[in-house]
Amino acid sequence: MDQAAIRWKPLAAGLVTPRAARLILATALGLSLACASRFGAVSLALVALGIGLGLAYDFWLKRTALSWLPYLLAIPLEPIWVWTALGRFTPRLLWLYPLGAALLLALHIANALADFSGDTAAGAGGIAARLG
Repeated sequence: MDQAAIRWKPLAAGLVTPRAARLILATALGLSLACASRFGAVSLALVALGIGLGLAYDFWLKRTALSWLPYLLAIPLEPIWVWTALGRFTPRLLWLYPLGAALLLALHIANALADFSGDTAAGAGGIAARLG
């Protein structure tokens, strides 16, 4: 779908081959997990969860009615991971989820607006397309 709507992206524009993109992805994933593991098991789990949510968005949820879900779950993991890696996590930090939910939904919709024309033309059912 990006090849028709977003030709400026390197993969869609043919500036990067699919093989090179897979190699870059595998390298980045491996480095991310290796670096996260240096901060302990909880750090590794949080990074793996964040990566998993990002991949779920990219490969399955981006153009569906659930496209907002990875944003809502993954973005608050970033500061929680930092506090965990620094050894300063406290359970009260979990208030980031309910307090930031509306902001994260707005962020997702704003991000989806860039793809709005292409998504609606292709019949994608993301939240921005559904809201019109």
